[in-house]
Amino acid sequence: MKRVIALSLLTLILGACAPKAAETGVTIYPQIYQVSPVESNQQQFTLQGRYLGSKDSGVIRIGANDQGEGGTVVPKENIVSWDENKIVFNVPANITPGGSFIIVEVAGKRSWAFSFSFSR
Repeated sequence: MKRVIALSLLTLILGACAPKAAETGVTIYPQIYQVSPVESNQQQFTLQGRYLGSKDSGVIRIGANDQGEGGTVVPKENIVSWDENKIVFNVPANITPGGSFIIVEVAGKRSWAFSFSFSR
């Protein structure tokens, strides 16, 4: 019985000393898997991925370079819907048609640049 109590106390003490996830530097970056136009509206796109955050915590940047820098942030009013796995957005009128990269930033974490092109 003493051995069981001693092992239980040791487990509690070691568990309390273990670093928390925030202390270990664990980070999750947004991931983009696919960007495709909505069939009924060629200026509206669906972006699919994981860890995309929310409309309040994230931004979409179109026209970024392959490092995810630069480009134009899609205004919040152009966001149709946004959840953890899918974003539906309208391309802003001030974006020049053609090819570039698109990224998603969530809480300061940037996805890899994903190839993106559209026409008007």
